[in-house]
Amino acid sequence: MPAPLTAIPTTSLRARLATLRAWLVDHDVDAFALTVPENVAYLSGWRPDVEPWERPIVLVVPREGEPALVLHELSVHATRMAAERGALAVKDVTFYVERPAPDPDTWSRADWGALVASRLRDLGMAGDGRLACDARGGALEEVVAHAPGLQLESAPDVLTDMRSVKSPEELALMRSAASLTDYGQVVFRDLAIPGALMAEVDAETTRLMRVEGARRFPSSDVTARCFSLTGPDSAAPHGTPSGSDARIARGHGIVNIIVVSLGGYYVENERTLFVGEPSAEQRRAYAAALEAQAAAVAACRPGLPLAGIDRAALAVFDRHGYASNVFHRAGHGIGLRGHDRPADMAFDERPLRAGEVYTIEPGIYLYGLGGFRVDDTVVVADPPESLTSTPRGLEDVVLGV
Repeated sequence: MPAPLTAIPTTSLRARLATLRAWLVDHDVDAFALTVPENVAYLSGWRPDVEPWERPIVLVVPREGEPALVLHELSVHATRMAAERGALAVKDVTFYVERPAPDPDTWSRADWGALVASRLRDLGMAGDGRLACDARGGALEEVVAHAPGLQLESAPDVLTDMRSVKSPEELALMRSAASLTDYGQVVFRDLAIPGALMAEVDAETTRLMRVEGARRFPSSDVTARCFSLTGPDSAAPHGTPSGSDARIARGHGIVNIIVVSLGGYYVENERTLFVGEPSAEQRRAYAAALEAQAAAVAACRPGLPLAGIDRAALAVFDRHGYASNVFHRAGHGIGLRGHDRPADMAFDERPLRAGEVYTIEPGIYLYGLGGFRVDDTVVVADPPESLTSTPRGLEDVVLGV
C-alpha cells in the first residue's frame, strides 16, 4: 500500500505559480506581492513561522522570471531543511535580521522597505510598475517609500479564488487529516467519564492524536487539538473564561471540538455527547441539531447558493422552535486556515463550486442546559462528501457510565 500524501508536491506548487503569472499577463500587472501567510504557503510550499505584523515577509511573483521570498532570519535553517526535503518551490530567498546588521552586506528590519524595493528591481520591475498585493497596509507601505512611482494595487480575491476550490491532492490531505479526527473522537469517548477534569480529557486526547499522527504520517507536518465544554458551560459556543476546573458530571452534555491539520490543511470534527441518558429536552434539542446539520449538508451541491447552506439549517431550527437559540452561521470555509474565507457565507448568494470545502456546524445553545452542535468537514459535490465520519446518531453519542 503506497504511503499517504503528506504535502503538496512542488510540481503542483509550480503549476499554481504559473496560474498566477497568467493572471498577471491578463491584467497587465508586473508582479504580485503576497504577505498573507496562507497565500505564501499555497504558492511556495513554505509555511511562515513568524507573525508578519511583527516580522514581515513577502513572496514576490513577477510576470516573467522566478519568484523570490524575503524572510526573517528565524527561517534560515527551516527553509534550508524544507529545500533539502524538496518541499520548497522557491529557490531565491533573502533573509533580514531583527537587530543591528552585523556587516554592511546584511539587511536589517530597519531596511525592510529598501530590501523589498531592491528585490523588485532585481526581478526586473521598473520603479513605476504595477504591483498587485493580497493585503494593503502594513510593511508593504514601507516599500512605496523606497519606490515612489510604484503603483500598489489591492487584489485580495485572486488568491482567495484560487484557494477556494480544492485540488485532488488537497482533498487527499484533508481526508487523511479527517481520519485522524475520527480516531480522536473514539479516544475522547473512552476518556470522558464522570468526575474527569475536562481539561485533562482534552489534553490526553490531543496527546494521543499527536502520537497516532506521528505513526501514520512520519516526517510530516501534523497538528492536533481538542477543546471541549461540558454541562451548562457548553451553552457558550466558545467557552467561558472561568472553566479551567470544569469536571464532567452525569446528566451533562459535552460539545467537543477536534481539529487536525496535515501538510497545512485543516479539518474540523465536532460532536455533542451525553453523559448517561439525556433528558427529554436534551433529546429534543439534539434531534433538531442533527436535522439542521443534515439539511445544511444536503445544500452543499454545485450550483446551489452558498447562503442556502445557512438558510437550510435555520429553517429546521425555526420549525422546532429554536430560532432564538442560534448564535452563529452554519459553517465556514476551511483549508490552509482553520477558519477560511468566505466569512460572509450566510449572505453570499453566489453558486457553490464543486471542490469547495466547508465546515457544516449549525448549533443551538440553551442557557443553563448546554450546547447542541454537530460539525463535519464537507466537500461540495453531488452528492456532498463528508470527510469526517464519526457516528452521530443518538445511540452513538450516549456515553455508558
